[in-house]
Amino acid sequence: MVELTYVSVKPKYRRRGVGSQLVKLAIEKAEKERIPLSAGVEPEAHEFFLSQGFEDAKHVDIDLRQWAAQNSGFGVFRFYGMVLK
Repeated sequence: MVELTYVSVKPKYRRRGVGSQLVKLAIEKAEKERIPLSAGVEPEAHEFFLSQGFEDAKHVDIDLRQWAAQNSGFGVFRFYGMVLK
């Protein structure tokens, strides 16, 4: 299995199809090679990956408060493991 870990597009270029094209290229390559594709996804990108044909496989909740100063505003961070449908 191949994992797509980070897809990053500068904010000023978002919503122009750049990220979708990058993910599409990864999907096409994985399908051509018959390799399962998964993705490690942060909360901000979760809906995007759902729209690209991925589904939730599992998630991990990390309590960031244990490493941050008291009253810093940090809380639970959810990291998603997703797989291509």
